[in-house]
Amino acid sequence: MNRLGMAVRDYTANITQWGLWYLPIFALVYMILNIFISEPEFNRMSFMAMALPANRIFMMIVGILASYVFLEWSVNLGLTRKIFFKGMFAAGAAVIIILSVLSFVISFVLGLMPWFGSSLSASWEGLGTAPYVTGHLLTTYLYFISGLLISAGFHRAFLPGMGMILLSIIMIGTGDFIWGLNDSGGVVIFLGFEGLTDINIGILVMITLILIGIGMMIFRALIRQAPINVK
Repeated sequence: MNRLGMAVRDYTANITQWGLWYLPIFALVYMILNIFISEPEFNRMSFMAMALPANRIFMMIVGILASYVFLEWSVNLGLTRKIFFKGMFAAGAAVIIILSVLSFVISFVLGLMPWFGSSLSASWEGLGTAPYVTGHLLTTYLYFISGLLISAGFHRAFLPGMGMILLSIIMIGTGDFIWGLNDSGGVVIFLGFEGLTDINIGILVMITLILIGIGMMIFRALIRQAPINVK
């Protein structure tokens, strides 16, 4: 295995360990709330419907921590910043998929029990399963990249960090809006589409990928000159 492959493996393994702490705790909170809160709309909601939005916040936090935890560690192990850049983005995509699969498994198991709901979110029902899952995976990646940008910006200086916070708000806000994940109606209303066809979904994917690409380029520029304490 080459150095990039080993970096992806190590980053993915470490971040997944964080996720294995987060998901069970979130599942426990979900179960406790369902038992003690008698709100029909909330009680009908599946774990999956609650976990997927929470996963996005978790991945943003992961992105914020990643630059501090892994950049200096990687360079001190002899890895280049280019390897860190490629490895971190590959690991982020892998962890998002792992978290989504685990969320589905937990939701399926809980859904077999009479105390927990199985309904989907309004945006999920509105978009349909395939578009919603696609939008979730891509926007969660945007959250991860936003976290990386914020971390790398503050690693350089205060003003770049504040600038990255503003840019991140714009990026994730745009992603959530066009996919309708904030119940805004998304691109169906914004661009006047009559419905989500394969062509329209392709446009949403393309816009999101452009945002992801912009974030990647800015992150690479930020870490290229980031000060690192070499031990």
